[in-house]
Amino acid sequence: MKIAYIYPGQGAQHAGMGAEFYSADPVYKAVFDELEEACGLPLKHTVETGENISLTEYTQPVLYAMGMGITAMLEKKGIKPDVAAGLSLGEYGALSAAGALEPKDGVRLLRKRGMYMQEAVPAGVGGLAAIIGLNIAQVREVAEASGVTVSNYNLEQQIVVGGELELLQKACDLAREKGAKLTKMLEVSAPFHTPMLKSAGDKLASELEKVQIKPLHAEVYANVTGEKYAPDADIKKSLSMQVYSTVMWYNCMKGMLNDGVELYLELGPGSTLAAMLKKLDKSANVVSVNNPAEFEKALACVNG
Repeated sequence: MKIAYIYPGQGAQHAGMGAEFYSADPVYKAVFDELEEACGLPLKHTVETGENISLTEYTQPVLYAMGMGITAMLEKKGIKPDVAAGLSLGEYGALSAAGALEPKDGVRLLRKRGMYMQEAVPAGVGGLAAIIGLNIAQVREVAEASGVTVSNYNLEQQIVVGGELELLQKACDLAREKGAKLTKMLEVSAPFHTPMLKSAGDKLASELEKVQIKPLHAEVYANVTGEKYAPDADIKKSLSMQVYSTVMWYNCMKGMLNDGVELYLELGPGSTLAAMLKKLDKSANVVSVNNPAEFEKALACVNG
């Protein structure tokens, strides 16, 4: 069976996420505690109380730590992915699952990544907006006319744009004029995956130079291209560019579907990625693994 691990991005986090795993599974607990120590943030307290959980510096490490804990639980059962992908920060989980990035390095990088992304644009200056019901070509026209850029290409007609708040409002107005079914300003603290975050990408590039990227032992899809990393790919460059480049998640999903993946395991809170996959292919076999019951269901799918 061809198995893909997929890791969610920012927005999936919530208080209490992974708490059942932490209290019930020693493998999960050991990984979570190790990554808490490595990044120097009180991740357990953050999960228990919800305090700072949506502050980017905390959100990214805590989502990654949960994903890595579940990944370790699956590995303990002898399960490894053939393919991996992740949305935005989720790509770090995918690279770690494929053996390219040590989890301790991953969690430290993500804390820095969160800090740099937040520092790049002062609060209240930039943001993101979702546009539903227009295709990528139409949204690009809207973006160009209003001075914003495409941030996330999630589905054929579910696309996120980012930029300065005033320009985003103009983009939303233009999109509705073009026939968009819905435009919505998103509750985020910065215009993620836009050129406004170039300085954050440059700072992250310096941090990436301090870590070792090992050869991949599974196929991994890159956010920046929407395609699988080639064996000689410059993964560090791709990760630094990812901070200020469009996330081509739609292309990543299409690639996995075309690759004949038979089972998708979404490792982390929520089921956003599962919902997107199901919109693309109703027959996609996806299990969102964020509690012990879902973990058992995933095992049954793998072994059944």
